[in-house]
Amino acid sequence: MTTAPFHPSVEQLISQPHEQGIRAVAVLGTGAELPLDIVDYEISFDERRTPYVQGTIDVPVPSDQATLDALDPRTLIRVKVFVWYRLPSGVVDEHQLLYLQARRRRLTRSDDNRAVLTLDLTSSEAAFIDALTPSPLSSEDATWTASTLKNAVGSLLSDAFTGTPMAGVIANGPTIGGSVELPLVPHPWDAVSDAADALDFDVYDPGMFVEWLVEPRVLVTGQPSLTLSVGANGTIMTSETGVSRDDWANWVAVTYEWTTSAGARGTAGGFANVTGGPYTPASAGYKILTDHRLMYGTNAQATRASRTILQRMLARSRSYSLSAVPAWWLRPRQTVALTLPLGSQERHLVSSVSFSPGTMRLTTRLPDTASVIGE
Repeated sequence: MTTAPFHPSVEQLISQPHEQGIRAVAVLGTGAELPLDIVDYEISFDERRTPYVQGTIDVPVPSDQATLDALDPRTLIRVKVFVWYRLPSGVVDEHQLLYLQARRRRLTRSDDNRAVLTLDLTSSEAAFIDALTPSPLSSEDATWTASTLKNAVGSLLSDAFTGTPMAGVIANGPTIGGSVELPLVPHPWDAVSDAADALDFDVYDPGMFVEWLVEPRVLVTGQPSLTLSVGANGTIMTSETGVSRDDWANWVAVTYEWTTSAGARGTAGGFANVTGGPYTPASAGYKILTDHRLMYGTNAQATRASRTILQRMLARSRSYSLSAVPAWWLRPRQTVALTLPLGSQERHLVSSVSFSPGTMRLTTRLPDTASVIGE
């Protein structure tokens, strides 16, 4: 396993009494840096949403109006978040883990006249959505393959973030076959999300404002990023398992509707459904999810997107939630090994992870191997 960027010994360290901490620095619109004394926080990573990283930090209200005015989220304030562990040797192992955009500033006063300043933070997908509407890459019938999706996203980011590090995009993992219709109307992010569904890719900013990842959806790996267990030397505080029909479907249909350049109305659609095992519509009843997209698409593209969404719904319906000692290197899409109370061990994929003082909360997912998907 890897605890990067932290020292490998921290996995064992967190199963014992230890010291860890967090600090932040605001980077103002002028480029000046302002240290922030964090009094409370919650930072979360979730593969199912955009922006991928979201969080809040509470800090004391600045003593002067000029500093308060400088913390104006309309002026592209960004916040660096640093986390550290104190190793047994006494060395403080500290690393910058996040570089987020401030989206909102709130000042709250309590009855005893205590005041706190709250900053809402996100990764840069929000800024990308802010930045672009029409784009020179727009096309009613542009066809991009999986191998060119990386370049397409890179071009869009260059348009949105000219002159910043966000112009760089790194793609991990192998290229898969097939192509996808990728117009950029009504908004480029909608089109990127649609292409990611059709190709079963993830497109996101991991939260450092350095690179975006454009990569195939991950599977459980042999080498876990963390081993979690209960008991005297375990780090799990509480756990809960669940199986839900609400967050589940056995039939997914995607449809497209658009207006052509000649003013005619165009439509396309496709579907995917469970065809084997106990969760077929005939056995379990119909649980249908429909997704209507106001953009150009093809029948084949709709079918591929339906299959991707169905696979994700099936995996999401079997969840395992737990709280544990914070392991700050852990992220969605990584594999964890869970040693359960009866002694058995399972490997799960992390779906979401959030951090607050003294606590890490995880939601994991497992593929539903009893299901067969047809189109």
